Order: sequence, then structure tokens, then C-alpha cells
Amino acid sequence: MNFITENLLTILILLPTFGAIAVLGHAMFWQRESEIKWLTLGITIVNFLISLLLFGSSQVSANGFYFEKNVPWIQAINTNYHIGVDGLSFWLVILTTFIMPIAILSTWHAVEKRPTAFYVFLLLLESAMLGVFVSLDLLVFYLFFEASLIPMFFLNWYLGRRKPYLFSN
Repeated sequence: MNFITENLLTILILLPTFGAIAVLGHAMFWQRESEIKWLTLGITIVNFLISLLLFGSSQVSANGFYFEKNVPWIQAINTNYHIGVDGLSFWLVILTTFIMPIAILSTWHAVEKRPTAFYVFLLLLESAMLGVFVSLDLLVFYLFFEASLIPMFFLNWYLGRRKPYLFSN
């Protein structure tokens, strides 16, 4: 249990990423797209339940950082993998992990073309958003923020309505 509490935020960030890899692998090997929704929903629910461990601990308050992890990363520029939660980011993490299963359920019947890509990008977006909310180092924040733009671009491209009359003369 000590390992889990020491690495809880890293687990929260990496679980949707590994879940996206699992969804992609499931789609490649078994080609059953009907199960992709259930697998993605299960991954996001498990991530929400893990985030409730943050809520269950009475450590989190408005002053100071909790579940802090500071690991040297790039020594030449003095950058660390430094993550933690405070009073505000705690609620943002809980809210993000709570909304993701709702987002999947709300698109349950709406996604018809390429559901694998859609759900993989949703999981990658969740990982990047959680990384943005818990990062305490500026470079780590920047990398997570930029990483969130990639799945967001593809989700907007996928869901965006193409209006050909906007481009006609």
C-alpha cells in the first residue's frame, strides 16, 4: 500500500495511457469494436476510483502540496519530474476523473466511424489533463499541456462539422 500512496499521481497519469494502448491492442488483435466502449469505460471508472484514494486521505488541504513526487529528470537544465496536489488541483483531478466516464457514456451511440481512434484519443487526453493539473515543474507542465493539444486536435477534427459552403466562393 505504501508503493501505491507514494506513486498515486503517477498511476493516475499513466493508467489512461496504458489503457489507450490496451484499447488499441484490443482493436488490432480481436477486431471487436463493440467491446472498445466497455473497455474504455472500465479504464476511466478504475481511474476515478483510484482518484478517490486522494479524496479518502484527509491529508489534502489548502496549504502545501500532498502526494508530492520529486525525481531528478534532466540534470543539465535542473528539471525534475515534480508532481503533487494542493487544495485546488485536488478538486481538478477529482473532477477530471469524474467527468471522463460521463463523456464516454454521452458519446456511447454518437461515435460510429473509427471508435477506436476516438476512445484512444479520449484516454490520452485524460492522461495529459491530469498531468497538467498535478505538475509542479514548469517544463513538465509545458510538456503535459502540449501533449493535451494533440488528442484535442484530433477529437475536434473528428467531431467537427465540415461545412463545405464556408469554403466556396
